[in-house]
Amino acid sequence: MAYIESALYVDSAQYSLVAQWAATHAYSVGNIVRQLAAPTAGNERCFICLVAGTSVAAEPAWVLTRGAATNETTVHWMECTGLPALNGDSANTRAWAPNAGAIAIGWIIKNGAGTSYFICTTAGTGGTGAEPTWNTTAGATTTDGSVTWTCLGATSVFSGAWKSPHATLRPPLNGSANWLPNTGMNVFVGDDHVEAPSSGAIQYQIIGLTTVSVICIDHTVALPAGSTNLKTTALISITGTASVNFLLTANVFVYIYGLQFVASGTITNHIVLAAGGTSRYLFEQCLFSYTATTTNAFTQLGDNSAVSLSQIEYKNCTFNLAAVSQSLRISGPNVRMENCSFTGTLAGSGNQLFSGLNQPSNLVLEGCDFSNVPSGGSIVGGGGTNEMFGNVLIKDCLIPSGVNIHRGVINSPCLSIDVNRSDSANNYRNERHNYYGDETTSSSVVRTGGAIDGVTPVSHQVATNGNVDNIRDMFYAVPYTIWNAVTGGNRNVTIYGIANDSRVPNNDEVWFDYEYLGSATSPKGSYTRGSKANVLAAGSALTADTSAWDSQVTARVNSHVYALGDVIKTVSNAGRIFFCTTAGTTAPSEPGGYASAVDGGSVTDGTATFRAGCRFLQTLTLSSPQPQQAGYMYCYPRFGRASMMYYLDPMINLS
Repeated sequence: MAYIESALYVDSAQYSLVAQWAATHAYSVGNIVRQLAAPTAGNERCFICLVAGTSVAAEPAWVLTRGAATNETTVHWMECTGLPALNGDSANTRAWAPNAGAIAIGWIIKNGAGTSYFICTTAGTGGTGAEPTWNTTAGATTTDGSVTWTCLGATSVFSGAWKSPHATLRPPLNGSANWLPNTGMNVFVGDDHVEAPSSGAIQYQIIGLTTVSVICIDHTVALPAGSTNLKTTALISITGTASVNFLLTANVFVYIYGLQFVASGTITNHIVLAAGGTSRYLFEQCLFSYTATTTNAFTQLGDNSAVSLSQIEYKNCTFNLAAVSQSLRISGPNVRMENCSFTGTLAGSGNQLFSGLNQPSNLVLEGCDFSNVPSGGSIVGGGGTNEMFGNVLIKDCLIPSGVNIHRGVINSPCLSIDVNRSDSANNYRNERHNYYGDETTSSSVVRTGGAIDGVTPVSHQVATNGNVDNIRDMFYAVPYTIWNAVTGGNRNVTIYGIANDSRVPNNDEVWFDYEYLGSATSPKGSYTRGSKANVLAAGSALTADTSAWDSQVTARVNSHVYALGDVIKTVSNAGRIFFCTTAGTTAPSEPGGYASAVDGGSVTDGTATFRAGCRFLQTLTLSSPQPQQAGYMYCYPRFGRASMMYYLDPMINLS
């Protein structure tokens, strides 16, 4: 086994407590110092004394490379920043073992008894025989194969925590100066850590086939920290004209727990979380926050790459925005947020919380709290202003009344938004929004005996737009499902609907396709199509229906102003509903035309006009092949007529 560290330590506050190098001072083996002259950000280092002596009058030119030697006249130093052994963590310090292979200068191990630490001062191949007889005098050396180890002293000497931490995360994560993280490494960050870049793009770049965890811990406990010692207050404070870029190259997985990213600078792009290739981030219990001075700032989630297979995931994170112009921009990767919340001055009227940045992305929002988004604001960008490309799923989220799912009109067929089981109350919103139209949940226009969401009768309202063009360019609605346990025989499936139209729709305007288990030997789906035979064939009318749709509709009111699209019912014509097709004010009493109206018929009512909805159904027989296995059947509603309004009962009737 190789002696590769499984942990590193970072804490700016504890680094500042490390003794600075002093001139003409007597040092003993095992003493640890940091630079006297303030180093530039990212170049802060700790050094351990390997040869005792008295320091010279002028500070030496420190060699910052990991494990590098810096020698004064009598005192010899070795760079040792962040190593677990020197930060009170014996558990993550490797013990001597046979067949250790190549050993690099600066690696620290403990003897098999775990009583003393040794640092490699001559690189080579170690562990080739039996464990050596260690010379445990501080400063003495022991030969192990072609390796020379120098004793640092008893492990108890270094039992106090944070004796040699990094001051910033940059050296452990940047892959420079031989600080490449090891696979499976935990980078522990003290909860009193503050990292404050003030200018330029500060880049944390993790390279190679690596899995790294960055974890905030209680700095007051004995190390290594346990599962009860996690904290959430380590701070990366981005000020001035700084920006922070967390960049991952291919095949890197980074887990980050408990870090706070707070931007209060004055430039546009402050926090970039980019993952290239097949890399993955997972942030948990983290905060991403902006102050009001960062006008138009955003957290860029992605590397803006044309081809990205990466994933960025957030669990229990908080995003705090302080100006309505601020947003979260999705650019390139797959982004998933679970149980996250959004606070501060969020997307106001005409603005959006999530926007796009040129590249296709997939966004999943599950169990998130949007209660702080104000009425008139939008969750997803649209309307041509930083519009996203890709698929968005909003599932089991709290969405306040008045908050839009998307901003404006979706201008690209490359964006589709699904909303599942989300709302501000107990009624569930199940919706789909895309380039071809909008599907929403209605509890006011419902079919008697139809679908119930568990408490409330519901239907699906579908409004197509001008981009729909027959069966060539259609609106694909949310699928419906039903369990089928009967096999080896024909099954009839029926869906009911009502249209704001003068006639029953044709099967190239509204139709239903079904997929089911028609094979006895495999789960390959079988399909029955409800549309016309082919693109050149003529459509045929669906079946007229007489179901009642008026149980939840508001009754007509005398001398009342109605807007286009409003829906009413009348006592004189039970079961039917009427759509307002000309806005106006109803007559002082109900016109007689309502009582005699048939589906599709119009009634003049004062200055308003209403039309009786056209009720329809489509029944298909699953016979060729017949269902051969028990399982779910899927119904796929399709809409091929532009600028129409339909209501569907999402309950499949199976017989």
